Amino acid sequence: MKKSFVGGFSLIELIIVMAIIGVMASVAGAAFQRYVHNTNLKNAARDISTDIQNCKARARSTLTDYLIIFNQPAANEYQICPTSNCLNCSGTATTKRLADAGSGITFDNVGFPGGNICIYRRGTAEPGSVRLKNSRNSIMTITVNFTGKSYVDPDPAKTNMQ
Repeated sequence: MKKSFVGGFSLIELIIVMAIIGVMASVAGAAFQRYVHNTNLKNAARDISTDIQNCKARARSTLTDYLIIFNQPAANEYQICPTSNCLNCSGTATTKRLADAGSGITFDNVGFPGGNICIYRRGTAEPGSVRLKNSRNSIMTITVNFTGKSYVDPDPAKTNMQ
């Protein structure tokens, strides 16, 4: 008599495979969360840098000074408005919130005189920097030089962007 072989997996084999898949999913989930938090931080920093560059272009085209007011730390928002004296707004202000880029993003440090950056009608600006931090303590720095050019970089002293 011939023995017939019925193919398939045993219950133990299925349980082991499911355990391996569960461990891999938990590691992947944690890595994905870290990726999302850091991507949101990069997007918030790039948004601020883009707003600075847009103000520079608008200032040159309309021959009007622009003011960016960083309301920190409580509000975690900033306002963009035309100005006549680089101290306060002389027109309608546009308010932008860091929370729009993702939750947990805050201003860590604003290194501009008075917490504001003035972009002059020639496209130049007051030099300084703004540091953003997320809930993982990753940091991104937006640096503005006197020509009005802005740069976005992870803070080399403290970065958890990996």
